[in-house]
Amino acid sequence: MAGELLSNNEKIQRGSRVEAWNKEPTHLIDYPGGVTPDGRSYPAGRRLIIAGEQVMDTCETPWCKAAVEDVFEGIKLAPDYLYKNTDYPNSFKPPLRVLERGHGLGISGRFIIQKLISLGWPSTYTVVELNHMVANAARNWQESLEHGLRALAYGLVDTLPQIEMRIIEKDAYEATEEFIKKREQFDIIFSDTYPLTEAESGSNDIGDIDLLKRCLSPNGRLAYFGLDLNSSHIIDEKTGGIIGDYKDSIQNHFKEIRVHSVEVNPPPDYLYLHKNGIPIKELPAITCWGPKFN
Repeated sequence: MAGELLSNNEKIQRGSRVEAWNKEPTHLIDYPGGVTPDGRSYPAGRRLIIAGEQVMDTCETPWCKAAVEDVFEGIKLAPDYLYKNTDYPNSFKPPLRVLERGHGLGISGRFIIQKLISLGWPSTYTVVELNHMVANAARNWQESLEHGLRALAYGLVDTLPQIEMRIIEKDAYEATEEFIKKREQFDIIFSDTYPLTEAESGSNDIGDIDLLKRCLSPNGRLAYFGLDLNSSHIIDEKTGGIIGDYKDSIQNHFKEIRVHSVEVNPPPDYLYLHKNGIPIKELPAITCWGPKFN
């Protein structure tokens, strides 16, 4: 798990941080739109703060949408009697099993639910979230969502979108280990967690990749937030383009890696998407297809 990338001292530090992060209160900040000192306009938004740290902001919505679109691209679902080619990388049997690690503001989750509804087949959607207050927000969202889906059916037979949802309040690495013990696999994994220590910054979503890919079905796909500010550098101050080593650390684990840049528009005080005072206006959407095992 994380120990593959962390020293013993770093593992101890992370363990302490996991326990504290679960109990930390959260704060939501709604901010108005404005104009940056260099003349760039940005819209009104919302920000999630945990333990005084900027965890997520609605300015990341374009990345969330693009990453979900990428990981669901071309997926075809068919029951056993229509399922003819198991080697076809887009073929899956219902229910489609989706795992999301890290709920945050629930932006990606909303796009995932939209995709599951549009596919029209039974599906399962599992959310793993460490922070207690964020997990509670996810539970409240689940309740509202399930009520909305029932309302969408209007009481008509066989028209209710069949999405089985569950919220697991646990550290992502620990949850992944439990999935493996239970031999539970997923067709899609969407990982956007927050780095709990500086040592895992930029690799927090793939720090347990050897185990995480074992949670994927043979044609399974992984999308993750691959920005590593420590190892990345701005390649264009005007466009905010950034480049890093996110692809090198994952390419040996999957048959195919797809990456494209997504434009975002961070407010000037969202320091999480700034490097050396320069706003990062492009984020890498990374999708990994087909786990490989040596």
